[in-house]
Order: sequence, then structure tokens, then C-alpha cells
Amino acid sequence: MTDPHTPSNTTPLHILVDIGHPGDVHVFYQPILKWQARGHHITVTTTDKDVSLQLLDFYGLDYHVIGVRKPGLMNLAWLLVARTLRIIWLSRRGRPDILVSISSATAALASQLMNRPHIAFDDSEFGTQQRAVYKPFTEAICTPRQFEVDFGKKHVRYDGFKELAYLHPNYFTPNPDVLRGLGIDPNEQFFVLRLVSWDAAHDYGEHGFTPHGREQLIKRLQKVGRVIVSYEGQVPKDLSTGQNLPVDAMLHLLAYAHFFISEGLTMVTESALLGTPAILVNTLKAGNMHLLQDRYHLAEIHPNDGDVLAAVERWLADPELKTKAAVNRQRLLDESVDVSQFITDFTEEFVHKSS
Repeated sequence: MTDPHTPSNTTPLHILVDIGHPGDVHVFYQPILKWQARGHHITVTTTDKDVSLQLLDFYGLDYHVIGVRKPGLMNLAWLLVARTLRIIWLSRRGRPDILVSISSATAALASQLMNRPHIAFDDSEFGTQQRAVYKPFTEAICTPRQFEVDFGKKHVRYDGFKELAYLHPNYFTPNPDVLRGLGIDPNEQFFVLRLVSWDAAHDYGEHGFTPHGREQLIKRLQKVGRVIVSYEGQVPKDLSTGQNLPVDAMLHLLAYAHFFISEGLTMVTESALLGTPAILVNTLKAGNMHLLQDRYHLAEIHPNDGDVLAAVERWLADPELKTKAAVNRQRLLDESVDVSQFITDFTEEFVHKSS
């Protein structure tokens, strides 16, 4: 692997990074910095979805908005066509050497039409609709080793979670001053709850909390601490004060929370990797979630909210909850690679081996 701290001696590349979800911004930020340090030119395309643009602005990355996410299957189909055409139009003055994404059907189609390779980094077994489109036009599909689908010769497995690309200790250190600046004591007992919009293609037919179950959970947690709710499409909100919180504070909040409850899988992984135990309330299944639950004991999976309160009571009664989670997190880190470095080197080496 190439030394990440020195520029590459290879010919500079043009790498197009397609952002389809806010979490993609975090994943690709460090690789983008590494590629730029090696002299490569980076083009970032993005959909205006949830807080993607705010995160790109926070990181100071230049980007091109090529679509706006709207609910509904017809809107999703139109967005796929529109985004693909806009990537091709953006590339008219200089086609990229390679396109990379987190399972982007748009990037795969655009790469095919431009006769350029596409690498997908996938960790969602349930993303069958996207995969049906991107897989035929993708040269390499990189997944965590625990991924429960086999892609044959295209499949490249690594030890870890894609969220380690930004949450590995090499790149992220929780800052208690971020919480203090929001009027939150890092040592107080507080909880974070994540509610999703259920408008993604893979969400159709799935479910999480019922309104009653959500209300019961919030009331129970408010009896013992502060509750912060993150609604997909909105900034997080501290229910104890009614204060809106900046989106870039979320990872720091997750690190210091007593525990985390979520309908979304990505933030469950983020919480676990930060050493904060997490409860997933979702009917979707994924290898990452099973590994976090069964091997590292950093998460619990509940397909409905019927027994979530019992799990919450059990965790509230455990004075060693966070201490045990810290030990399990270190074990996970010891058994994982630096995913940011893997993305950086694999992409660069793939282009040069293919040329």
C-alpha cells in the first residue's frame, strides 16, 4: 500500500465521488484529502438529501448538486435519470478516470455511458433495487467481510465497517467542548434517539417505531436524563430545552450519550464504533448489525418496538454498560483495518492495474 503521508509517484488521476446520502460525505472525506495530497483531481457530485449539503459545507469540500431527493418511487426513478445525465454533462470537459460511490446506481450508469470504471462500497444487503442497477456496470464491489451477499469475482472484502473511514481513532476524537458549547455536560446522563423518514427505496414495506412506542420510550428516558432526537431531514433537537443542535455535533453527542436508540442502521454502527451501545428498531437485516450484536455486544436488534422498553430498562440498570462497551469497541478496532486508507489505496491501485 502507498504511504498516505506522501504524494503518489503515479500519474495524477481524476476521481469522481458521487454522494447519495449524508453518511457518504463522512466516508469519503479522508480519502478525498489523501487523494488531493497525492496530486489527484477530485470532482464531488451530490444529491440534496437530508443534511448532505450542510456536511459538505462543514468539511469545506467543493461539490456539484445534481439532484434533489423527493419521496415516491416515480421521483426516485426520475432522479436516477436526471443525476446520471448531469454527471455526464459535468464530465464533458474532462472525463474522470474512475467513479466511486456508496452503492450509487447513478455513478454506475454514468460510468458505463462514459466507458469508465466504477467502484462501489456497499454494506447494505437489503439495497436490492439499487444493486440490481449498479452491479452490472460496476467493476469492483468492496464490502465488509461479514456482508451476507456474494458478488463473485467482483467482490473485494475487508475487515471493518465503512463508518471506520471517519470514526477510526486516527481521524476522529470526541470533543467534550462541543457539548459544553451546546449547554450539555459531557458527564450527565443523556440519550439520543434517531427517527428516519422511511422514504428510501429499501424502506418500502419496512417499519420501526409505532407512534405509541416512540412516545412511551421518550417519556421513560426523560425521567432519568436529557433526550436528544435526530429526525431525518432536520437538525437534531434537545427535547429537554427545545434547542436545535448543529448537525456537525451529532458524532460528538453519540460518543458521550449513555446509549442510543435508532430506526436507522448507519447511526447504530456509528454509535457502536464510538463505544456507545445502540438499539436498532427496524425490520431490515444486515451482516453489520449481526456482527455488532453477536460478536462485539455493542448493539441489539429489535424488529419492532414491543420489547425495546425492556431492553432500555436492562441497560439503565447496568452501571458498567459504557465500561463494557469501551472494552468491546477496542476489540473491534484491533480486528479492523484503517478503512479510509483501504478506500484510498484500493481506488488508486485499481485504476493503474486496469490501465
